[in-house]
Amino acid sequence: MPRKLLLPLAIVVACVVIVIGLYSSRPDAQKRSSVPEPVVQVDTQTIALTDETVWLPSRGLMTAFQSSTLSAQVSGEVIEVTDAARAQGQFQRGDSLIKIDDRDYRAALELAEANVQEAQVALQQEQAQANRLSGTGSVLTRTPRRRISC
Repeated sequence: MPRKLLLPLAIVVACVVIVIGLYSSRPDAQKRSSVPEPVVQVDTQTIALTDETVWLPSRGLMTAFQSSTLSAQVSGEVIEVTDAARAQGQFQRGDSLIKIDDRDYRAALELAEANVQEAQVALQQEQAQANRLSGTGSVLTRTPRRRISC
C-alpha cells in the first residue's frame, strides 16, 4: 500500500473508533416523573347578541341615494330656509322648503289693481260721455268698412 494512503486511512479509522467510543459511553437517559401541565386560569363571560355602532374613520366621496332638483316658479330673494331643505333633511311633496321675499310681487299686485281701478274709472267716464252725447242726439256712429278684393 502506498504511503500516501496510509495516513488518511489511519485518520478515518481513528475517527470511527472515537465515535463508537463516545456512543457506547453515553449516559443513559433518565426518565422524568410526569410533570402535570400548568393550569391556566381564564375568565369567562356569557355573551349576548346586541347592536353596536362602529365608527371607522375614512375618506371618500359620498353621494345621495336619491337627489332632487328644486326650482321656484317665481324669482326673488330667499329670506328663510326650513330645516327640511338643509343637509340630511327629509320632506314630502307639498312641504314648504324656502320662503321667498314677496314684497316685489305685492307691489306689482297693487300696481295692477290700481291700473284696473283706473281703467274702470276711464270706462265710467266714457260711458257717461256716451250717455250725455246720446241725450243730445249727436251720437257718432261708425260704419263698418268693406274689403275690396282685386
